[in-house]
Amino acid sequence: MGRLKYIDCARALAILLVMLEHAIGVTEYFGWPLMITSKGFAAFHMPVFFTAAGFMLALGGREKFSLDNYLSFEKKKFLRLIVPLFVITAITFAGELAIGQSSLKETGSVFYKMIFYPLSSPAGHGWFLITLMNIFLIFPLVISLFDKSKLVLIAVFAVCIMPASLPKHDYAYFLELERTRWYLLFVLFGYYVFGRLNITRHGNMLGALSFLAIAAGGSMQVIEWESLGQSWFIRSALRLIKLVFCFAGMLGMFYLSSCIANRAGMIKAFFSKLGRFSYDVYLYHLIAGMFCGVILSRAGISEEYSWLMLIIIYAVSGIGSFVFGQIIRKSRLISKIMLGS
Repeated sequence: MGRLKYIDCARALAILLVMLEHAIGVTEYFGWPLMITSKGFAAFHMPVFFTAAGFMLALGGREKFSLDNYLSFEKKKFLRLIVPLFVITAITFAGELAIGQSSLKETGSVFYKMIFYPLSSPAGHGWFLITLMNIFLIFPLVISLFDKSKLVLIAVFAVCIMPASLPKHDYAYFLELERTRWYLLFVLFGYYVFGRLNITRHGNMLGALSFLAIAAGGSMQVIEWESLGQSWFIRSALRLIKLVFCFAGMLGMFYLSSCIANRAGMIKAFFSKLGRFSYDVYLYHLIAGMFCGVILSRAGISEEYSWLMLIIIYAVSGIGSFVFGQIIRKSRLISKIMLGS
């Protein structure tokens, strides 16, 4: 089993859960059991991507973080993340204009929110790109300081784990600072720890824990939202418990991906290929789902999505964005603009 196949399969599992969570998000009438399951997925599928990013940074070696290479490293990440963010925001905004949900007067506001408050912009999933960019700006500094003192790494972990000291509406959503410090924890884990783990040694236990983490992580998400007015101690305890579930579910997913990567045949080939193009799917799956929803509504289908509607939107989100990404990659210039690569 090649380690990169293992990572590709993990990314594929994660992007399938991301799409499922977003598809469930537009079908809220399925009730709390499905919504809590969705939030459980949310507790650990994104940590998979950030842990994988940290691991890939470790494979690249520390020399890329030197002062001489810092600017070229940041330029590459900017082109990879922020340029496509402008594109998906523009496409999503154009779609909203076409169906009358926005007006041209809102153009300035839309692109302002895209950078500073991405979750409130049309392309809300752009928070992932802003968060990654923040982390890539900070990470080389953490690495260089850690080389001088291990206390720096301990301090960074402590800052990442503790709950927000300010109300969420005052700070957390600005430049995705709250998500930046939460997911920096997983990037550091991927960089320093993940490459040394042999998770197959305790695979059955991790597999069982990951199923428990789905429901438990979803419940913790709901409890955490409802505890915003509670004491610092309660919020700290909830955050630590949530972190345990995040790691249990995430490591369970990596274990499952290692099982897939060890197999031969179509399943391994599918997950390996999907994992390599998971970034394309992430960028454009919501746009594909949005256009699918518009077509279905224009066709006179009720907005109260049924299970069939959920399946249709889920399938179109994945297949449509994958095909779109493949078409884009046929032109190097268009690929640079729309995918950053």
